[in-house]
Amino acid sequence: MRKVLTLSIMLVLAAGCSSPRTGDLLFVYDDAGEFSEAVRQSTDGGYSHVGFYEKGRGVWEASPGKGVVCTPLCEFSAENEGRVKAYRPSVRIDRKKLIDRALQLSGRPYDLAFEPGDSALYCSEFVQECYASAGLEFESIEMNFCSEDGEVLPYWRAWYDSLGRAVPQGKPGTNPNDLSRSPLLRPVTYRPR
Repeated sequence: MRKVLTLSIMLVLAAGCSSPRTGDLLFVYDDAGEFSEAVRQSTDGGYSHVGFYEKGRGVWEASPGKGVVCTPLCEFSAENEGRVKAYRPSVRIDRKKLIDRALQLSGRPYDLAFEPGDSALYCSEFVQECYASAGLEFESIEMNFCSEDGEVLPYWRAWYDSLGRAVPQGKPGTNPNDLSRSPLLRPVTYRPR
């Protein structure tokens, strides 16, 4: 299935369709797995991951097991089985500063604790920091690890128990779903030219 989706995306791009622009944000939806499901449940939306595109290089992202890296677009699409939706800033950004900041942060570890202010970064924290340097400020929100009933999801309780830390409920942070709802972004559909 992954090969078919990757091949389909490659054929669409090769057939003269427009490709992402440097600075487009790529959000992953309906990703399988407990971690992704816990992110979606506690952040009120369908996205579980976000990165951004750099033409000629790939998708900048912070992900578990990799940390901050730039992943080739075809690999990113295959890893996420094509479940990617693009958004573009509706305001002017300094793309050079965006990429310069990503390069500065490259190699940092993934932030398993989702704690602001340390050297490790989680996906939306990385995106937020890079875009701030490029002139687009995404607001921080109070982080939520609870279900609709206000109780911390069992997944997050076990996650933080394994780290020996308290759940950072209500601390400032960000998540893919809140970023996607920013009035500073607009959805993009890549169409044939």
